[in-house]
Amino acid sequence: MRKFGAVFFTLAATIAPLAAGAGDERAEQAVYRGRLFLGGVAASPGVIDVQITIDHLSTNEELAELAPLMAAGETNRLFVKAKAFRTGALQYLRTSGLRIDFHLAFEKKTETGKRIFLVAENQSADPSSSLKIIGEEQFKRDLFLVVALDLNEEDKGEGKIYQEARVKFSAGGDFELVSYRTTPLLIVNVVRK
Repeated sequence: MRKFGAVFFTLAATIAPLAAGAGDERAEQAVYRGRLFLGGVAASPGVIDVQITIDHLSTNEELAELAPLMAAGETNRLFVKAKAFRTGALQYLRTSGLRIDFHLAFEKKTETGKRIFLVAENQSADPSSSLKIIGEEQFKRDLFLVVALDLNEEDKGEGKIYQEARVKFSAGGDFELVSYRTTPLLIVNVVRK
């Protein structure tokens, strides 16, 4: 009986990590670095090094909880609930340390690699932006901040930050950037670290 117990526990210890990794989208964190162009405003530097961390892509279970709120236009409630699903962050390096947390993350295959969308509450990604003076209610109503990374098979490419963006997504993982109000900020030399 002791021999059977030892074999059972050895087998369980071998299978458990394999089962935990199967279908676990949170298993591998991806970290990208790039250079963000903010423009030539005297109050802020024109180019900033950024790091984009993707902890996991949004799961179907997370999206199933959030999709009805999105369909109903309840953006504020959506982000209250989505805060538990932190999927990654964008952080400025060697500057004031601005950090934007993302609560939704989607990946689409392209002909040359993949496109990753990271979605956060509507906020300014540019310290010199006029978005900071928009009223709180108008600022959060139905707009988002979206980072789109276009990456090749070697995980290199470029990205854009869309401020004041309108989006659509479904519980099945479909995502669409519908429109945006301000000129996108460009991230160049994006590479996975």
